Amino acid sequence: MNLKYSKCLGLAAVLYFTANYSAQQRVSDTASKEKTIEEVVVIGYGTQKKSNVTGAIASIKASDIEDIPAGKPEQVLQGRAAGVSVVTNSGQPGSGATVRIRGLTSFGAGGNDPMWVVDGIIVDGIGWLNQSDIESIEVLKDGASSAIYGVSAARGVVLVTTKKGKKGVLSLAYNGSYGTSQAARKLDLLNATQYATIINEGFANDNSPIRFANPSMFGIGTNWQDTIFNTGDRQSHEISINGGNDKSTYSILRSF
Repeated sequence: MNLKYSKCLGLAAVLYFTANYSAQQRVSDTASKEKTIEEVVVIGYGTQKKSNVTGAIASIKASDIEDIPAGKPEQVLQGRAAGVSVVTNSGQPGSGATVRIRGLTSFGAGGNDPMWVVDGIIVDGIGWLNQSDIESIEVLKDGASSAIYGVSAARGVVLVTTKKGKKGVLSLAYNGSYGTSQAARKLDLLNATQYATIINEGFANDNSPIRFANPSMFGIGTNWQDTIFNTGDRQSHEISINGGNDKSTYSILRSF
């Protein structure tokens, strides 16, 4: 009997076939006549044609994100998956991001954060995950494709698959990056002498005695923008080793 199978997200492969029996036929006589149906996509507790769920699942491969020097792994979703909104919480380096799938879906205590599933395990987030460890990311955006995860998947599901070793020759790879950050624009402010002069003009317009007899004594003063906004350097270096044989595989990533 020749059967086809379809791969299920988070589940083992499921076999599907059809068999027609008449009232007078024995099962043993008709077992060899069983017919197979076309390959289907298993989503939740049902099946759909692959063409029907193409818009409901957004997929991002490792090749799409390997050259992006993002601070957090969830930021790689920004602008790469329709219906997914990624907003950085603050401008502080290394700060996390807020991910929303299909906007706000709940006003309760559960919040609107999606469900994160890493290699089949439900986790609170992927801020701890190294971006270089990610093999692929799938975003399940509708109820049909995420039904298997229950009510918790009402806010969407993000499936993350990490890289694994492959059978064959030992592979050694290096990935490094270096960059600088600086303020794109600074405000044109008054120096100390100009500020004291403006204050004196305000008092004069109010028919009051001026406050500073000699504004030039203050000089230029301190430009706090130049003091605060320094040029920042950032760099990353990673070495990965992976391989395996018929019995086992391994993948090691070292960041420094």
